[in-house]
Amino acid sequence: HEYNMLTNPGFESGSTGWTLWENTSVINSNAHSGKKCIGTGTEAGGCGQIINASPNKSYYCEVWGKVGSGQTGGVYIECQNASGQVLQTFSLTSFTSASYVKRSTTFTTPANTAKLQVYTWKDTTGGYFYADDFIVRPN
Repeated sequence: HEYNMLTNPGFESGSTGWTLWENTSVINSNAHSGKKCIGTGTEAGGCGQIINASPNKSYYCEVWGKVGSGQTGGVYIECQNASGQVLQTFSLTSFTSASYVKRSTTFTTPANTAKLQVYTWKDTTGGYFYADDFIVRPN
């Protein structure tokens, strides 16, 4: 396994380490690897994890995702200061495929970054968004 700053990046330990928002749960099907993944249902929702990070540092983020027909799912990285104020948000290319694809990005945190929140989000569009195998690591 390569180095990963995230806890439970493939949801094999359920929701440990993650905050699940509305219409989102760990499910035992549709996984990219292992047995579990995160799924957001037909209404809007997502999940997030906050980790410690350093300012002015380059990081790499990778996620596997897929969506129901005609859906769009997003993964975002918020750079926050020590008080939780969002300084800058980076996004991965949206997920629009009905089969799993990998999206990745590299980004450099702004000054005063203390934390990163990696999160998924899907708007109310009637279908599902599945995500699995998250990685965040120094670049």
